[in-house]
Amino acid sequence: MLRILLFLLMGIVLAQNKINMPHDFSRHQGYIIKDGTMLWNEDWYAGNIFFDGTFENYPSTFGPYIESKYFVDIVGSSLIDTNQTLSYFDWVQGDYYLDNLDIGVNYSKNIRRGFLHGFKKRYAGAYNQYTLGSNAPNPIRYTYLGTYQSKTENNVIDISIGNFNSKFGLLDSLGTAFIDSRITSSNFAYRYNHDSLFITLNAHNFLQRYSSLYLESLNNGVRYLTRTKLVATINFMRSNGYDIAVITDINKRSLRSGTFKPISWNSLKILMENSSYKLSAGIINLINNNYFIADGNANYNFGRFNFRSSFSHNYFPSHISISEATSSEQKNQLTINTNWTINRSIIGTRIYFNSFKSEYEPISDQYILPKEGSNIWFSGFFEYEFIHDNRFSISYDKMNSKNFITDGIEDRVRFKLENQFKLFSGSMLVQSSISLSGFLNRYSDYVLDPVEKYPVRINREDMTKNTWLADFIISCRVKSLQIKYEINNLSNVIYDYLGDSNKDYNIQFNPYYPEMRRLASLSIYWKFLD
Repeated sequence: MLRILLFLLMGIVLAQNKINMPHDFSRHQGYIIKDGTMLWNEDWYAGNIFFDGTFENYPSTFGPYIESKYFVDIVGSSLIDTNQTLSYFDWVQGDYYLDNLDIGVNYSKNIRRGFLHGFKKRYAGAYNQYTLGSNAPNPIRYTYLGTYQSKTENNVIDISIGNFNSKFGLLDSLGTAFIDSRITSSNFAYRYNHDSLFITLNAHNFLQRYSSLYLESLNNGVRYLTRTKLVATINFMRSNGYDIAVITDINKRSLRSGTFKPISWNSLKILMENSSYKLSAGIINLINNNYFIADGNANYNFGRFNFRSSFSHNYFPSHISISEATSSEQKNQLTINTNWTINRSIIGTRIYFNSFKSEYEPISDQYILPKEGSNIWFSGFFEYEFIHDNRFSISYDKMNSKNFITDGIEDRVRFKLENQFKLFSGSMLVQSSISLSGFLNRYSDYVLDPVEKYPVRINREDMTKNTWLADFIISCRVKSLQIKYEINNLSNVIYDYLGDSNKDYNIQFNPYYPEMRRLASLSIYWKFLD
């Protein structure tokens, strides 16, 4: 149950390295904090579906299926179930013309599995910001995708194709701004294993027609982005618990608007891993230069204590629409994660060290980003399970940075109380959750441009105030039927109930998007088997 699991496992989560920061409570627009940095100009995956991160870096906008596969990957595309046909629909109705419909069917028989999925979203926004012109609110997002898998004793083939279309308005002084995006992503994966030989091949093709009209943008009009990515891994040795493999990565990207800007890069790495750690190192060829790259991770358990660490030293092409010529960007990262389980309690910490260095040549009259930067991100959380299925958790994040790596929120704190119980002789499961999130010691710094999707500097004192956000969710489930009621930004609901609507307490993380008022929604999820 996608939406239910997202409610339990996502948002500003305690145990993950990803933070979802929406610009509206329907999660149509927003940004992601990944490993202590804003996600932009970076490839990402939702299961087998590949996305080029030039203009698309917010997975939630594509609906609950893509969202769930990016954040928690709860639907294992590599698993073949027993013979069955599973179908579902998830319908959401809420304020400001919110109308979501998510449907899917999963068919499994013997060695084959197929999955079809569709998603439609209509949402005007609290200020009608997503509606184009004076028209009535129309759907702003369509998602269609299909996957097929065949598995034999030594071979697995996965084929996926998705179509992602959106057209919605943006706020500007003329009232005519919009974004029209049409994406097709096709993906092929092949896996072969025999004795100590294990081969994987992944081929991705990403096509995007990106059209925009925005007063503050220098690149209005239609642009065509094309991206191909081939990844091959050959595991040719297994000895004494160690695996040794060779990994090659071939990439080509082009952007066509008034001019044609192509770029290609390739890498070759040697990987060695066992059950506790993984290490890879090699060479990447980028813009006729060879650079050393390396990454690795370690995972150790000492009774109830778990220690995980990872590092990476890598090079990427700079954002294709921000630079006059193709250029490179160096990124370094070190992460440390610890968890300690004590009876009914879990205590954990996370530390992220990030740095970057860029060598791009800015386009004339284009915004200029700093060429170097770094940050340190510390996170701690505590979770305690009471009797009678009650759970309390608290998390705290501390960020130290003064550049575009992060969003200018130095301190994040969250309190959450969860409860569940059964009614009607155990036939109905009731779950509820109330949370309070604080975004403190904010400073006016960088946000992502709503069209170009790279960081831009802002200078807004009104964006520095401390912000608190309260949310409430309750759901009832009987067998395969689930009904859920959700309220975002309870403060506004309380003011409305008291008759003090003039005391609206609205939330804003990006000045290019309007403030977020409250949003109440009702959803119905129904699953059918055979």
